[in-house]
Amino acid sequence: AAVPLPERLPATRPLLPAAGIAMLLALGSALLWLGMTAPVPGRLTVIFLEVGQGDAIMIQGPDGHRVLVDGGPNEDAITAALGRRLPFYDRRIDLVVLTHPQADHLGGLPAVLRRYDVGSILASPVEGDSAAFRAWKDSLRAESVPYHEAVAGQTIDLGNGARLHVLSAPSEGRDPNESSVVIKLTMGRASFLLTGDIGSAREAALVRSGADLRATVYKVPHHGSDASSSSQFVSAVDPLVDVISVGEDNRFGHPSPEVLERLDGDAVFRTDLHGDVTVSTDGQRLWITTGR
Repeated sequence: AAVPLPERLPATRPLLPAAGIAMLLALGSALLWLGMTAPVPGRLTVIFLEVGQGDAIMIQGPDGHRVLVDGGPNEDAITAALGRRLPFYDRRIDLVVLTHPQADHLGGLPAVLRRYDVGSILASPVEGDSAAFRAWKDSLRAESVPYHEAVAGQTIDLGNGARLHVLSAPSEGRDPNESSVVIKLTMGRASFLLTGDIGSAREAALVRSGADLRATVYKVPHHGSDASSSSQFVSAVDPLVDVISVGEDNRFGHPSPEVLERLDGDAVFRTDLHGDVTVSTDGQRLWITTGR
C-alpha cells in the first residue's frame, strides 16, 4: 500500500525511514524531502512550476537539455517562475512544447520567446481563436523559431537513457482540451505522464489504444477538474505520485473533491499549496522538493 504524504512537510529531512520509502515507491529506491535545489547532472528533473491557474513544466534532461512544456496563463507568471529556476547567465531553452491552444497554457509563451534563447517549438496541430493564441502566432512570426507539429510516436532523446515520448497529438477536435498533446517521460524504472487538459473522452481513447500509460508520476489533467482523471484512467496510470498544477482559490473549484478521492492513497502535491514541485530521478530513485 502507498504511504500518503502530508500536504506540507518540514524542509531538509528524510521523508520516511528506508523501509517506508521502499514501500512507497516500489522502485527499490528512496523518496527524499530536500530543500529547493538546482537540477543535478545525470538526473532527469521535472519542475511543475507555480504559475497560478495554468500549466508550465520545466524539464531538464540528464545531459542538460531543457524542455518547457506550456507557458502558464500570463507573461508575469512564467517569467517569475523561470527566473526562480534558471540562472540569469544561461537563457537557453532547447525546446518549447505547447500541449494545446488555450490561454492558461500559452499566455506566457510570447515572453518566453522574447526573453529566452529557444531552440525549437513542438506544438499541438490544433489552432485556437483567442487573443492569447493570436499573440502566440504573432510572436512565432517575430522570433522565427523553428516550429514543428506534434505527432504521436515522436521520441526525443534527453540523454543517459531519458526519453520524451509523444503518446497522443490529435490533429483536430472541437474541444482544445481533449486535443492536448500527451507526453510520457521515461528513465530507467521511473516515468512521468504529462496530460495537458485532457478529459474523460481522450482518457478513454488512450486506454483503448493499448498505450502503456503506467507512470510513477502523474500530472493530473486539467488542474484537477472533475471532467478528467476518471477512475478507469487513474487505474491505468497507477501512479505513486500525483502533481496538480492549480491556482489558489480559483473560481473553478479545482481540484475537484471527487478527483482527490480517486487519488487517495497516492502522494499528492499541489502548486497552490506547495509552490514549485520538483521531481528528479536517476532511473532507480526519486527525489521530491517543493518551494514551500
